[in-house]
Amino acid sequence: MAKRTPPSQKTVKKLFALSGGRCAFPGCRTRLVDTNTGAMLAEMCHIRAASPGGPRYDEHQPEDERNGEENLLLLCPTHHSLVDQIPDEYPVDWLVSIKRQHEQWVLERLNKEVSVLNVNQATDLARQVGEKSVDFAIIVALEKEFTAIKRYFPELKRATNNTDLRTYYTAIIPTALGGSYRIVVTLMHSMGNLDAANSAADLIREWSPRFVLINGIAGGLNREEQNFGDVVVSDHVVYYELGKVHKSGIEYRNRQFQSDRTLLDGMLNLRDTQWKHRLPDRPYGNELPQIYFGPIASGDKVIASADAADQLRSI
Repeated sequence: MAKRTPPSQKTVKKLFALSGGRCAFPGCRTRLVDTNTGAMLAEMCHIRAASPGGPRYDEHQPEDERNGEENLLLLCPTHHSLVDQIPDEYPVDWLVSIKRQHEQWVLERLNKEVSVLNVNQATDLARQVGEKSVDFAIIVALEKEFTAIKRYFPELKRATNNTDLRTYYTAIIPTALGGSYRIVVTLMHSMGNLDAANSAADLIREWSPRFVLINGIAGGLNREEQNFGDVVVSDHVVYYELGKVHKSGIEYRNRQFQSDRTLLDGMLNLRDTQWKHRLPDRPYGNELPQIYFGPIASGDKVIASADAADQLRSI
């Protein structure tokens, strides 16, 4: 099979122009470029999936049509996820129909308001549907964490033909609603924020993920409420390494980073508990793990002191 290439800038710009820079999902028509900042909100959805196992994949479709304009639909992130997660409710004929209806609507009403994509924006959109673009990228620091990821996702296979020196594992993960996600996982070469930053930069450059997750073991600060095996989801991350050293101790000058709101919203509204039954037995007791939401403190030091933990709690 010939290697597919991302759509050309000409194809991307044609798609964007025909869509009027708006989401094609009926009743949405969200502007897909922020008029104030120029931020790109658009996502390109395949009407027929580009890869086997993807939503609405057609094995008889010619390879040169998979990333052609006729097989692409411009959507907002919410409706892109929707049509790919429930492909039976959004079949090929329906997607083709809304594409044509939306383009006709643009032609009649919005032909004077079409946004113009610059080269960088067109390139970013093209990379979304590239051969090596993924939905979720997962970075882990420890071998035991990596082993747990591979146990939970047995579909993971070692990727080949990387352009950097890191090893990656990829998989297409089916969902309960009939869709699928593409994921890539990598193990850091060593612990610490420097290698974490390098790993993230290499991974983003190589795979162009929609989301990046750091998965690993954290230490809880409330023994009465938190148990081994519970799950903590960060609503923001506090970087605690910055500070000034006085004779009396350290004056912390922490920085806070907000977690992605889309991922946080998804976790807050997670109702399916089947994933809990796929986890290994917990060290103490057999009760199912609980999910907690809150800040996660991150730095280069492993905190094994109650006094140090209390100091972090106070910053």
